[in-house]
Amino acid sequence: MISRPLPFFSNGSRLDADLHLPEDDGAGAPYLVLVAASGYQGQKVIHPERFARTLTPHGFAVLAFDYRGFGLSEGERGRLVPQDWAEDIRAAVDRLTTVGHVNTNRIGLIGWGLGGGVVVAEANEDPRVRAVASLNCISDGVQRRALVVDALRRAGS
Repeated sequence: MISRPLPFFSNGSRLDADLHLPEDDGAGAPYLVLVAASGYQGQKVIHPERFARTLTPHGFAVLAFDYRGFGLSEGERGRLVPQDWAEDIRAAVDRLTTVGHVNTNRIGLIGWGLGGGVVVAEANEDPRVRAVASLNCISDGVQRRALVVDALRRAGS
């Protein structure tokens, strides 16, 4: 896997990002590209890079980034607001439209945990997104908490 820095801006904050490409000397370009969204950790080095390691050998390009305020990205530290994350994903898609070796007509989103809910919300709003994959999705924290509390009550905890 070849990794190249590809920072971008979201709502005035510089976000740290890497574009991961297949090791095929550009033979598969323009690549189908996925924006990988993290869960609560908000960092590219956990699930987004895991997705990249798995998908680049199959010809996908993967953009992994730290949400604003997480990892090496600018922004208020630890601010966990899914709506902001959706804006960050939209800004990532904007950035990809400036990259020559990716197919901007074949942009997908993949998200883990809370990122799984965020990619579904963003895909619904952005017509440039052609595919979405949501893994271990959390999209409604209030409902999720209620389900856990109910399960614990039934278990006698």
